[in-house]
Amino acid sequence: MRKIALSLLLIWVMTGCTNTTNIEKSISTVVAGEMLFSGPNSLQAPVTTSVSSLTAELSIKPSDLSHIEVSGIQISMTGEQATLAESLLLQIVSNNHEMTALGSLSPLENGPSFELNLAEETDILPFIEDEGATWVLDVNLSEDIMDEMKATAELKLMINYKN
Repeated sequence: MRKIALSLLLIWVMTGCTNTTNIEKSISTVVAGEMLFSGPNSLQAPVTTSVSSLTAELSIKPSDLSHIEVSGIQISMTGEQATLAESLLLQIVSNNHEMTALGSLSPLENGPSFELNLAEETDILPFIEDEGATWVLDVNLSEDIMDEMKATAELKLMINYKN
């Protein structure tokens, strides 16, 4: 019993001594779609942020990354297209992970730029580690748009890593 208690104490001390760092980073992507009809539609873009680019920028090993949390999402569109949008939902999906909601806003107020309400669990590290990760912006439209629709997603990320 004494050995178990001592082992647990040692594990607790060792994990408590691991220093972690949080750093905020902003990324931007343009999601697009065309021939969109009144009602729900999806705009998409591949996730271009990679573990190798993040770890190189931070001068750390990939295994040091703990999690990457989304701490803010702003969606911007042209004024004309923004007036046709009724709601927004930003999600992420990859080859080996199911689609996960990151933030949403409904109804939309006037303006070409919208700050989304964040979902509770927003760790996107598993998606970034996986191949085929895609940003998906679901837009509910009040009218058809036959031309290409683009929106810029600005994400604030809180990157947590061991040092």
